[in-house]
Amino acid sequence: MASKFLKCEDSYLISARIEDAKPMLGAMHPKAYDNLRFFEKTITLERQQEYLRRMIESETNHLYCVMNNGILIGTAGLHECDFESGNARIGELIFDPEMRGQGCGTMAMQLIIRLAFGTFSLRKIYVNILTDDLWLHAYFSWLKFKREGFLEKEYLLRGEHRDMLRFRLLKEEWKNVFETEHSLD
Repeated sequence: MASKFLKCEDSYLISARIEDAKPMLGAMHPKAYDNLRFFEKTITLERQQEYLRRMIESETNHLYCVMNNGILIGTAGLHECDFESGNARIGELIFDPEMRGQGCGTMAMQLIIRLAFGTFSLRKIYVNILTDDLWLHAYFSWLKFKREGFLEKEYLLRGEHRDMLRFRLLKEEWKNVFETEHSLD
């Protein structure tokens, strides 16, 4: 299946809609979301629709479908947007782990960062990562995010409060570095 998606330059974002719940469920792979609390309970069509409804109606969350060659492969979003302060948390999830490492997630991340700093005129974006997820620490460092802080017992996962690290990217850093080093061209 993964070989169909090797052309990640054909990836794009579209605003999530409630009717995307069914294709999302079809694309989700259980190993894709081990570290996300939302997936601790069984995902039903109704539960996914309710999540999408909350995201669509929210003024502080902006969720997008990651599309590749016209097929929904994941989600990316801006969450907890504080437009007065100019901050937001970002996130991205490619549903099938076999599709990772092909650049589609990085393409989605670049697009969501461009939305954050361009369309939404934010000044700072951040991501919270479990302390033991060394791969994500390296990935966001590669994207020029800087470690900003330690969040003790921040995230409840499978009944345990877990520590997290916060990584951030400022708009001026993105302008100076991101466009040249991680160009979509």
